[in-house]
Amino acid sequence: MGSYVSNQSRWSPRMAHSIFPPKVSANLSRGKGVGAVMPRSSQAFVVREEDCALESSEANAFGPARWRTLISGDRAPTDSLTVGVAEIDPGKSGQFRPHRHAQKEVYYILSGEGKVVISGTEYVVGPRTAVFIPGGAEHCAVNTGSEPLRLLYVFPADSFADVNYEFTSS
Repeated sequence: MGSYVSNQSRWSPRMAHSIFPPKVSANLSRGKGVGAVMPRSSQAFVVREEDCALESSEANAFGPARWRTLISGDRAPTDSLTVGVAEIDPGKSGQFRPHRHAQKEVYYILSGEGKVVISGTEYVVGPRTAVFIPGGAEHCAVNTGSEPLRLLYVFPADSFADVNYEFTSS
């Protein structure tokens, strides 16, 4: 589990006065405007990658990948968004197996070189490359370089556990 730092124990509309300008704060305290989209169960927090557990697939379902889930409703005071960092080693088996899931996903390549295959189309990726993957699309990431391929992943899901992977080939 990660170590999350929050500057408030429970968000309430009254707290809006300290973080938003007066007009927005007034709307928040009446349940209008910006407050309507801020889930009341979410709180501000900070998490460091090195404080999160390194996970991998025991059954090798994902392929030779490791990941750290940074933001997930089952681990932090948040909802509606799941974020993590995955790492794929170089070499013959350096592939995150082809799969699909209902949620859209975004990859942002942090380091390394590779390709992302989405619905049969290959895209070359490297540092500072963003990839949008439509919900339901078969996709995989492949490390084509000589160092680990590290990517940030983002799902519009309350928690990582809500993402149901369907592996489509080996």
